[in-house]
Amino acid sequence: MKYSMIAATLTLGMNMVSLTPQHAASLTGNWITSDHTIVQTYKCGTGMICIRIVQTTDESATDSKNPNTSLRKRSLCGLEIGKDFTVADNAHAKGGKLYDPDSGTTYSSEMSAGDDALKVRGYVGISMFGRTEVWHRNTEDIRPCKTQGQ
Repeated sequence: MKYSMIAATLTLGMNMVSLTPQHAASLTGNWITSDHTIVQTYKCGTGMICIRIVQTTDESATDSKNPNTSLRKRSLCGLEIGKDFTVADNAHAKGGKLYDPDSGTTYSSEMSAGDDALKVRGYVGISMFGRTEVWHRNTEDIRPCKTQGQ
């Protein structure tokens, strides 16, 4: 009888593991930023993650703050804003570069994923002096941009 209870508990436990959401603690996917832009985190090489803007609230928005004046007229939609993130495990990536089109500044960055949130920390120098932004997993259909960044 005691062994039957243990077997039943183990079986129930194994079944519960299979009920975990497929995207739980995954770095890749579509995320809604604090300004309602939708970005996509995706694999862009062996053990690497990149980030691009896939939907904006204003399709006519351009990269107007870019320090390179020749890039200021390019669309934000489709623009790669994150690169070189090295995957540490399913829920963490580090060593990335994150471009903020609102300021035209590129930051060192790291990210960590929870079930439905992605914490992205940007900093200059050391992480302690940075800022963390929380992006939430997008569950709605994406309205793809008509124009694409370069």
